[in-house]
Amino acid sequence: MRAQVTFSRELKTLSKALKHLGHGKGAGYVAKNALNHGVFTARQKWHGEMDDRLILRNNFTKKAVSVVRATGTDITRLRAVIGSRAPFMDDVEGGQSESKKGRHGVPVPTGYAAGQEGANPTTKLVRARFRIGATDTANIQKDVARFRTSKQRNAVTIALARRRNVPFGVLETQHGHGLFKINKGRAAAKKKRKRNRRRSKATPPPVKFSSSGAPKLVWSYYNPTVRMRPHPTLEPTVHTMRRLMPNIFTAYLKKQFLFYRK
Repeated sequence: MRAQVTFSRELKTLSKALKHLGHGKGAGYVAKNALNHGVFTARQKWHGEMDDRLILRNNFTKKAVSVVRATGTDITRLRAVIGSRAPFMDDVEGGQSESKKGRHGVPVPTGYAAGQEGANPTTKLVRARFRIGATDTANIQKDVARFRTSKQRNAVTIALARRRNVPFGVLETQHGHGLFKINKGRAAAKKKRKRNRRRSKATPPPVKFSSSGAPKLVWSYYNPTVRMRPHPTLEPTVHTMRRLMPNIFTAYLKKQFLFYRK
């Protein structure tokens, strides 16, 4: 991902003004320093856009922004490059579409999966125990496939999950299929609380169960296609630098003339 900003008209003016200075290298020296100053300014501005427009869980996205300095004094070959090594930045800048690959829709994690129930959007990653690879519901789904109605399949799925001590199950709702966290229910919670009281009356039970024992939606498979809207951060940075670059060139041009006047 690259953005190139050129100022051909300004460079020609600099070349004519500094042609007799520095053995013909004055213009190239000014252009090189101005480009390098501009590309590092662009990195700072890009970091600011990321802070304003994205939810950053760590510093990896900002540290992935790299800069290639301009070298030499030949104006026609001078180039300074700023880009990101993060593989997901193309999708962040331009958006991304994902379609289902199986019978169910695209899996989308909920706030409960990230430990932020009810939050949208979430600011944390999906917890390790709630990742799809850590949930195995194949055996239960195979056993409930012979039932005809969705109510029967849901009831059997919950019963088998609690009996086999499997914490997850695929249930059917009015919106579609979803991967749910199956709680152990009020009876199982009551037994566990009694067992913990026998062990230590001073400490509370380590696991809290909901009063109703209702399943919690972890991953939804409701939509056959999911579109992530674009969050451009580089584009506004380029617009800002196009406005700043003429001033940067002018400042280095004055500095170069003052150097030759000494």
